[in-house]
Amino acid sequence: MPTPTYVDLSINMEREAHSDGYRVRVRSRLSTSAAEEDAGARSCNPVRFDHVALRSHHNDPHAYGQLLTTTLFADDQIRRGFSAALAQARSHNAPLRLRLALDPQDAALHSVRWEWLQDPDDATWLALNERVLLSRYVLVVVASR
Repeated sequence: MPTPTYVDLSINMEREAHSDGYRVRVRSRLSTSAAEEDAGARSCNPVRFDHVALRSHHNDPHAYGQLLTTTLFADDQIRRGFSAALAQARSHNAPLRLRLALDPQDAALHSVRWEWLQDPDDATWLALNERVLLSRYVLVVVASR
């Protein structure tokens, strides 16, 4: 089997209609130069960020990151998906590409300081981890012809 290029974990977040929560889908893939192995996507319980509380910690990266991390990884499926992808990356000596795909219509979600997100197991900064490539994207829906 070819050496993995990276393990890709996408966490997609879309605002739920008539709610303050976000629908979350987690998808993990192992990519090599030869092929991709898709572990599939799973829907998770809605996530509810307390944007007021996050803003109150804007001068304290540790407290902000702790609250953000606790909120995002409160759902066991999200946390397990992250932990499994990170373990898979480590076992293949490959980086984890963590992609946060955000609802394009939600300004509050885009204002979150995702660079302060921490590993839920050891509270280290994901953005400073050489083995984690943290990116955020805007979800785009392409109409079919």
